[in-house]
Amino acid sequence: MRSFIHTLFALFIVQFCWTQTLKDVVGHTLPQLNGSARFTAMAGSFGGLGGDLTAISHYPAAGAVFLHSEVGVGVDFVENATKTNYYGGNLEQENSNFNFNQIGFNFVFNNQDEESEWNRISIGFNINKVSNFNNNYNAQGFNDQNGLDSYFLSYADGISQGEIELIDNETVSEAYGEIGSFYGFGGQQAFLGFQSYIINPDLNSLADDRYVSNALYDRLYHDYQVDESGFHRKYTLNIGGLYNDILFLGANFNYHRMETLRIESINEFDYALNSNLVESYFENELFSYGDGFSFQFGAILKVKNARLGLTYDSPQWLTINEEIEQYIETIHYVSDSSQKDIISPDFVNIYEPYSLKLPAKLTTSFAYIFGKSGLISIDYSTQNFENIRYSDQGNSSYLVTLNEDIGSSFKNIQQLRIGAEYRIKTISLRAGYFSIGSAFKNINEPNTGFTTGIGFDFGNKTLNLGLVFQEQNSQYQLLNRGLTNQYNLFENLTQFVISYNIKL
Repeated sequence: MRSFIHTLFALFIVQFCWTQTLKDVVGHTLPQLNGSARFTAMAGSFGGLGGDLTAISHYPAAGAVFLHSEVGVGVDFVENATKTNYYGGNLEQENSNFNFNQIGFNFVFNNQDEESEWNRISIGFNINKVSNFNNNYNAQGFNDQNGLDSYFLSYADGISQGEIELIDNETVSEAYGEIGSFYGFGGQQAFLGFQSYIINPDLNSLADDRYVSNALYDRLYHDYQVDESGFHRKYTLNIGGLYNDILFLGANFNYHRMETLRIESINEFDYALNSNLVESYFENELFSYGDGFSFQFGAILKVKNARLGLTYDSPQWLTINEEIEQYIETIHYVSDSSQKDIISPDFVNIYEPYSLKLPAKLTTSFAYIFGKSGLISIDYSTQNFENIRYSDQGNSSYLVTLNEDIGSSFKNIQQLRIGAEYRIKTISLRAGYFSIGSAFKNINEPNTGFTTGIGFDFGNKTLNLGLVFQEQNSQYQLLNRGLTNQYNLFENLTQFVISYNIKL
């Protein structure tokens, strides 16, 4: 039934094959505390302090605070205990990983002209891990509302049976690719549901475009597994200067690079005894990658021992590419005997890139320095997640709907960071606290964390250790259509950071 005219649409329909969900949006935007050991040990509160290589990536005026040129590198070890709750089912899973965290330098040039109002300038470059997406978790429970059939039915209705049947001498891979070129991602989901016997046409006619479930159930047991990996790195070029010995100024030009791989699967069983469907397994492997840019401006004003800071982060303009591969397996009855069907297209959908704009952020800071004995620092920032926007050249209706969901689901978040340092000769003791408001309107509890650390000064070299204890609470849905039931995700993260810096 599929005709040659399908090929005419192959270059255009690909624009509408979107798989982004609110979970992916949060993955791009959820703030994480990463960087040098001193930065993390003080909860990242450096907007009024500066003088740290990671602080350069967050607060542009930080580079001008350095008295000497410096290079440094940091690594971290992260252990994450993840708990899930799905319809009363509670599971916990632990993960650990070792990561490159930060590397950078800052060159300081002092002005020898005593009559100049510019005391010094600085040029720095830093690579900093913004986000770490390495995580695995499992959610299980009995769902008495929806099953995988709801997902496939939501895509199949309106597509005739003849368009998703295999024709003579046609492989699954060929059919899956051709259907995707004409009907997009939704047509492929209809094909998978139909070929795996999860759904059936309402009437046994090639022209029929209405479908019914092949499953009977009062409740279903879902075993949902997610395996994630990836990163978001920020490459920062910093230019700073000290004006009239009281005002530190700086500007950042940032390049962003991100990659994420998420493999999610649902194993569904416990159908009714008279159900034709016995068990279903559905797997999606999504690979996203992209890059973009942003800029920042900042200032720190010295008022005796006090410091006042202000930082503006521009929006991040990113271009994202996506690839997805799918697999489905079912066991069902045929003439009173069970049969296993495996639909493995071995076909990678590569979609047209789209744009993602992350919102601007404004940070105000205060710090007080107690001579050589220590300091305290406070940062407060706001960022409106309602302003996250997806777009593409075709102005697809899916992205318009996703933007509407973002506007109705997300809110303006506030971040509070407090850090302190106490010096005993060549040893520095550090501690901090941070609170990050939830991005979701229906979650009022903030994500909080405590930090601590120690630093050793060996003259022109320093060794710093940092420890972060963080809690994050989130709520996501299993799939983007049909089976949209939600699960809660609770994460307890322990992060150990070590940095080594050399003054030049």
